Amino acid sequence: MKQLADTWSLFAKGAPRGFMIFVWLTEPTLHIATRMKLGGRGPVRMRHPAVTTRATLLRELWRLMTAATMLVVVDESTHDPNYLSTSSHSYPGVALKKNEAPGVCSLGYWRSIGEQRRGLCAHRNEGVELTMSLSGITPVTVEGKEYSLQPGELLVTRPWQLHSIGSPIFAAGKVGWLIIDVGVRHPHQEWQWPKWVVLSKGEMQFLTRGLRQNEDVVRAVPETLAKTFEQLVRIATHPDAPHRGSRIVVAVNALLLELFELSAGRIT
Repeated sequence: MKQLADTWSLFAKGAPRGFMIFVWLTEPTLHIATRMKLGGRGPVRMRHPAVTTRATLLRELWRLMTAATMLVVVDESTHDPNYLSTSSHSYPGVALKKNEAPGVCSLGYWRSIGEQRRGLCAHRNEGVELTMSLSGITPVTVEGKEYSLQPGELLVTRPWQLHSIGSPIFAAGKVGWLIIDVGVRHPHQEWQWPKWVVLSKGEMQFLTRGLRQNEDVVRAVPETLAKTFEQLVRIATHPDAPHRGSRIVVAVNALLLELFELSAGRIT
């Protein structure tokens, strides 16, 4: 029980207002239930798997807190309803089906108009996240260091790397993102990309190495890559479009290919 208490103390410090979590034990499985009260929309309950280890519990708590934080942002910020997302797991947005681009945790963008009341506070994602300013200058923080994300710049955060968007609130503009689960549950695990990624093994090893050892948190990208990224996140604009999963798979592969070429110095 001490391990559970230690895990909870790490989690509770960053939990957003209105977020309640219930944990109970049915040997040998620990169960998690969450409930969140959002202004004007009543309680929201999020999906949760049963867990059996402290490491799994900590990972699941972080994931649920990230989703809860995003729900608060969507509910309280003036950019809503300019928030669009297609998501899996507990992230807000139109849910992806299991066979639609498995491994894509969240894909979408928000557009902030006028004065804002919130930012996306420090959180961690289970996957590698690519974030790009599509218009306006967006303040971001990665592991306590502040950056200004400008149009044409890409923010890369590794799995479980602490980061926030807004300092402390959103600036006017448009920000897009993509989160892909690469199977990392411990710092030194090998990244496992979704099976639908079509780049060669050598190309993906090169790209993965560049992303894992990334010290340039914010990097400038060519206009062609920026357009590819915007086309990808715009898929969230039409969540009911036919062949949604295939559209995401094709667009993500196009983006990864351009990232590889940029890393290899083939495009500037």
